[in-house]
Amino acid sequence: MRKGLAADGSGASYVRFLKGVRRESAEITEQCSRQEFGPEDLPKRLERPESTTAQLIGEYYWITMTRNVKPPDAAILREWLAWS
Repeated sequence: MRKGLAADGSGASYVRFLKGVRRESAEITEQCSRQEFGPEDLPKRLERPESTTAQLIGEYYWITMTRNVKPPDAAILREWLAWS
């Protein structure tokens, strides 16, 4: 994850990481608001009621950076939904 976040292990890079998580949290809050629910409801909606938004962000970073998993784009998601 350090490589993916261009972090070098210093205190300054950790502060940049925390600021990035704060930006992600603000973006998630905005997206939740557009869907008419609060960010505190997001973990439950994702069937992760014991998680925090910060944990979800950390897990997203981990899976996309250390395992190189890319989330599907909107077109793929629409296709998958059409199958149900």
